Amino acid sequence: MTGKPAAISASLVDVRNIATHKVVRLEIHVPAEQAGLVLAAFGWPTGVDPVPVAIARLDLSKVTSDTPKPASEPKERRRFVELSLAAQAALRCNEKAFWKFLTDEMNYANIDDAELAADAVRDICGVESRAAIRDGEPSGKRWDRLNADYVNWMHPA
Repeated sequence: MTGKPAAISASLVDVRNIATHKVVRLEIHVPAEQAGLVLAAFGWPTGVDPVPVAIARLDLSKVTSDTPKPASEPKERRRFVELSLAAQAALRCNEKAFWKFLTDEMNYANIDDAELAADAVRDICGVESRAAIRDGEPSGKRWDRLNADYVNWMHPA
């Protein structure tokens, strides 16, 4: 968890009274394609280790094209292999298992957030920005090898 402020569009779908704890429980749905953003921003909160957040109602009439679409208008989902290599790298950098892989298998010290993972990926691929990881270039070949090693590490034969 980065501890940095984050805003992610979601839909409030249910409110329940939890009288024994003197609270109300909010059920908020976030589009699946934003799951990585949620984990990168908030980590995995628990009752023992909650994450402080604020709740705001969005004025959808003021939503711009830069604002993520609400859950009622999900983006078209694409398979991971159909994404650009830069997009693949960005998604992987939000996975805690990828952080562990970079630390344990690639010998990077204490990768424990998406930013450190991105630094490691840029270093491994020899680029200054993940956007520069391109198919058919040395950076793309390095990414393909790194990603294949990660997949094999996650699912050993």
